[in-house]
Amino acid sequence: SVADFLIRQLPYSLSEVEDAYGMKCLSIACLSTQALQKIDIISKRATINYSDATMPLAHICVHGGNVDVFKYIVEVVSPGLSLRPVVNIMAPYIFSLVKEPEMFQHVFTMRYGRSLFHRAIKDGSLRRLKEEYGSALHDNAISKFIKFSNLPSKTEIFQGDCRRKDRDGAYLLHLIFGTRTTLENINSLIDLYPEAAGHADNRGWYPLHHAV
Repeated sequence: SVADFLIRQLPYSLSEVEDAYGMKCLSIACLSTQALQKIDIISKRATINYSDATMPLAHICVHGGNVDVFKYIVEVVSPGLSLRPVVNIMAPYIFSLVKEPEMFQHVFTMRYGRSLFHRAIKDGSLRRLKEEYGSALHDNAISKFIKFSNLPSKTEIFQGDCRRKDRDGAYLLHLIFGTRTTLENINSLIDLYPEAAGHADNRGWYPLHHAV
């Protein structure tokens, strides 16, 4: 209950007190039941600064927290902290680590608006993940998109992305080949829309050309 939570977390220290797992008060609140009520109580009794708000956002994404809690932190509790740039920076990592399709969709929309997933590939974010942090994060991000885009009841915004061309006439399959992701990801994308393999983009390039 909220009362039990408050008893355990007193005093309201966001920067010093943490549990055995390194989780601080606000993060614990974000991942527990009645999260919004607890966050509201904390925010009225303690000043939430930039760093206090950033780590809970990461915990919400990685540990399967609720997207409504994520929105509450960004838009209600700390609107003056300009957390949207932080979310933009975190976005590629969130794409690779997030557990919930709604969270994937929300963070994608915050960064790119209602764009095709093509844009995430073309802006280089996922490619940089591969270069700096190894292929696991990069490949996981693409795998999560493929998985979540096939859940009509969860992520309507992504439905049909693999069947759409961007302004360069490229299907997502063209761009995915250029990232040199795993064969499993490529096969999964082909399964979603096999016809893309037989289409050329505006330059006359087929998907395989982008792998060279």
